[in-house]
Amino acid sequence: MSLGIQYILFTLVLVTRTGLTTHIVEGPLPLRSSPIILVAPSSYEMIIPRLQARPLVLYQNLYYEGNNIVMRDSEEGHSKRTAGYSNAEHWRKIVANTQATFVLRDALFSQQDHPYLFVPFALMLPANWITAAASENSTIQTVVAPSVHDENGWRSLTTARQMFGSFPPSEELFKLATKQLILKSDSAFVYHARETVGILAKYAQRLLDRRKAGSNAIIEEGAKLIAESDTLYFGRDVRQHHVIPIMVENPTQHEIQEGKGVSLITGDSTISETAAAVRRVVYQRRLADVDIAIERYDLSNAKERIRAIHVLEELIPRGSSGATVWLWVTGKLDPNRTLQGADASEYIGQFQQEIRASNINESRLRFVNKPSIQISRHSDSKQSFDKAAQRLRQLGLYLSVNLTSERLKYFFDSK
Repeated sequence: MSLGIQYILFTLVLVTRTGLTTHIVEGPLPLRSSPIILVAPSSYEMIIPRLQARPLVLYQNLYYEGNNIVMRDSEEGHSKRTAGYSNAEHWRKIVANTQATFVLRDALFSQQDHPYLFVPFALMLPANWITAAASENSTIQTVVAPSVHDENGWRSLTTARQMFGSFPPSEELFKLATKQLILKSDSAFVYHARETVGILAKYAQRLLDRRKAGSNAIIEEGAKLIAESDTLYFGRDVRQHHVIPIMVENPTQHEIQEGKGVSLITGDSTISETAAAVRRVVYQRRLADVDIAIERYDLSNAKERIRAIHVLEELIPRGSSGATVWLWVTGKLDPNRTLQGADASEYIGQFQQEIRASNINESRLRFVNKPSIQISRHSDSKQSFDKAAQRLRQLGLYLSVNLTSERLKYFFDSK
């Protein structure tokens, strides 16, 4: 059998450590071709390139920036029922060949699994669900999730609020899960959405089961569920050595509405205090496993610098030891364009002085400059790239670039 068409025949029973779901997966999964593993020159070790779904080249001493959409690969040789597992396996095989890879794992629609494109493999509990469960609400309602094939049960749910109870609702999931099945082509997404709602319902119940023990017990249970899903998705060794989850600690109002971060869409000050506790416990629990990344802070804004310092003092105070926090920083951004604008280099010096005057262990802190520098294909781009890399290295800023490994190799090989 040729290497190009090798298959692994397997029967795999997947049981989550949280006890929330069991899937039996059978069938052929094609092996992906392996990238060439290289070592980047030490002068470029602070460059963070973009990870590709099927890289031809990887640099084992570089950090990479992953993209959930790019990495999803449910169509090539995999059924919709095996796609969640195969995507997880694909992530593991690739990131294991990097120094580490930053992965956005922060919200229902901002994680490696997808809520309805395929059956989730290790769905992450959204952190703002913990905030909802831990709020002081004696009439809190849990999630309603009939069995996957109970058509009458699903269609009896007439609003997203009725389905999701006191937890942050998803109109998109609600509409899919309650959709009347007319065309067979619609059924996969509908059933996947229903399975996701079922998983979320069990998560919600796990949280509510802790209410008698108090809000701290709820928050600790939620943090445990999130950390366990991280390990289940990537595997313990890869999670500890090659994965850095990104969390949006400083979301915009639009991102809060998307479910990112730990906050709820409310002006209730009690909820805000609960969200702060959720942030602290969830971040500390993840940091106990290995490095984490939090974003994003405009260092030209004094309020955002103060916010960042407050969070860092909670996580990595002076005298502490353990894993590293990677702080993603920017300069002033264009409000009309996502992550477009000035980088952080002009402001990093002042911020570093403020860090030194605070209760933060600097040895456990790294900075990532985001937005990424845009690299052109002009003849002088190699010189410009080298100059930018050298300058930011001197400033102590890791640099996100819009380059893949293959394009980066061009710069390394150019004289």
